[in-house]
Amino acid sequence: MSSGSVLIVPAAVPVVAAAAVVLAAAAAAVVVVSAANQLAEGAMTALADYASVLEETAESQSRAAVNHLVWEKVAANVVELNARIRMVGERAKRAGVPIAVPGPLSLNGQDSAQAARWCVRTAEELAIVQTALHDAVAITQVREAAKGLPGSGSAEHRAETAAVLDRYQEMLRRRYEPTRVSGPPPINVTDAEVSAVLLRLDQDAYEHERAEVLGAAAAVARTCPGEAVDYLRELRRKVAAVNKAVERRRLAAGWLAALEEPTVAVTLPPDPFSGTAARLRAVVWGEADLTDDLRREARHAVESAAEFTRRAYLAAEVSSCLADLGYTVGEEFDLRNSTTLTLRRADWPDHLARVSVTDQGVTGLVLRKQRGLGDAAAASDQHHCDVFHEDLGSVGQRVGAEVAVNENARPQILEPGVAADEVIGTDAPWHRKLG
Repeated sequence: MSSGSVLIVPAAVPVVAAAAVVLAAAAAAVVVVSAANQLAEGAMTALADYASVLEETAESQSRAAVNHLVWEKVAANVVELNARIRMVGERAKRAGVPIAVPGPLSLNGQDSAQAARWCVRTAEELAIVQTALHDAVAITQVREAAKGLPGSGSAEHRAETAAVLDRYQEMLRRRYEPTRVSGPPPINVTDAEVSAVLLRLDQDAYEHERAEVLGAAAAVARTCPGEAVDYLRELRRKVAAVNKAVERRRLAAGWLAALEEPTVAVTLPPDPFSGTAARLRAVVWGEADLTDDLRREARHAVESAAEFTRRAYLAAEVSSCLADLGYTVGEEFDLRNSTTLTLRRADWPDHLARVSVTDQGVTGLVLRKQRGLGDAAAASDQHHCDVFHEDLGSVGQRVGAEVAVNENARPQILEPGVAADEVIGTDAPWHRKLG
């Protein structure tokens, strides 16, 4: 008659967490890691329409209720923008350009409208930063591109090459100003085709990649019409390869942001993910590629982070709910697969309770501090178990889950001299005392 459990579908936890108008730290971690966990190669290639998300968010808030799907979209956009911010900052650092890059957003304490407005504003700021960074390195990039081209025999030919590179560099600049009136009309059909290919180059390509693409574009213009087809095909291949590399880099940056969430950093076990973030960071820096092994490792790490953030959110909700009901939350241990809370009440001199939280649900148990005999002890046990089961029901309502009660179990007895935290099971292979 002592135990009870709150049955929770793991996939429902992000939905419940995202139902809040303003996200607390644990809920923010759930939403962000859930968004990062949904990332797949190819999912972050096209930049989002942030304005439409803001409009949808405003409509949701006007109904005085935030649909969790709105939060999911906003969180996905925040993850993408935070990844791009990291990449642009790395580009500026590598290029030695002292430029102010927008700071990343934490969803802790944010409502969906604030986060959506941040997305719109930051996307605009990033476009300005990208343009300034482009202008700062344009001359250097043109020189680097020219070095990769075959030598020109005459001053006139070199001048023509320089003019071509300048024109194509300006085409690349227009990617950051999509609303600007188009530039000068193409010189010929080949020039129009080159322009169309250049405009497909990912905005987050690093400077050395842009220089390579510029060189390939100039090579098309330097050839006779009969040979231009082959060079144009090579330009398309190079742009496609760079875009794929940038896509992998952005994906790594999105996963890295999830692993660096403060809630994840204090809960994710040190093994086997101790070097995962560093390896992802090397990808973002452009010093390594996202190999199949690292992709699997990162996915495993983010999936584990999703489990731990779900559990941390549930533990925070359970603690808050039970504190509201008069319990004092004492020792808190974070084990590899569960978080255990010890609960006491001022009106429970002979009893305490233990709650174990996993990403699957919550299990509670009433404990008797010392052995009791007779009808009075049995009645006391029954009363405290009934109260505890009712309170677990309140927990279930708070997290939108069902509650199951085992009416046949008896209260466990704390043996004399055994502290409550010893009952929790600190001999687990990995644990951290949180409270």
